[in-house]
Amino acid sequence: MSRHMRSRTAKVALPALACLTVAAMASTASAARPDGGRNTYSGASAYVSWTELDPKNLLGLPGNTHVGWLDVQDGGAWGGGVYGSIVDFQCEKGQIPDPHGGPGACTFMQERNLQSEDGTLTVSDSTAAFKGTIIVTNGGHGGDGDVLARVPANVTWKSTARLTRFRSTNSYDDRGWGISYRSRMSGLRSDETSTVVGGALGRMGFTDDADDVSGGAFRTFTETSRERTRQR
Repeated sequence: MSRHMRSRTAKVALPALACLTVAAMASTASAARPDGGRNTYSGASAYVSWTELDPKNLLGLPGNTHVGWLDVQDGGAWGGGVYGSIVDFQCEKGQIPDPHGGPGACTFMQERNLQSEDGTLTVSDSTAAFKGTIIVTNGGHGGDGDVLARVPANVTWKSTARLTRFRSTNSYDDRGWGISYRSRMSGLRSDETSTVVGGALGRMGFTDDADDVSGGAFRTFTETSRERTRQR
């Protein structure tokens, strides 16, 4: 396994990337040659999602149930970023928010957004780890908002099964801008059902309470992309 997955340690030092907009792609393409050529990138990524029950308000946050996710991306055609969110709910005993994202039988309290301007994602064999400082705001990703806190992140992932190979393709065409984009990605990934998440995000530990619920996975990949711009 180790000969297929080399140890990868990289600094993640880019603004949070929530989505790729047409405008951003058009701006990139406008500076490209009619045939942008073929580019190859390597990278790694990991994500975690959780539901934290805090009936005694040990975290000192609004609500007693906190549902969140964090995505760490290093490398690839579009660079890297760290972003996520936490939604706080007040729930009656025995109730949890709707797993599809709605409040369900609970009351919505607030949403907090997560991002990081630094950090290190390390992937080696069957494990991954992210360490950095998470900036918690009440604004959108990359937008205006008050900084509510800066908390340390130390998140670990461990796969209890062999990593599996994957392949994927992506394409984009915009005739108005005369842009076409193709990419292929392949690599190794863990499966969420066999990945154990540990560590902590600030004072919230992923495994420090019996009622903690969390899941996640990680991967390493090589991505080959090609962009073309048709002259108008």
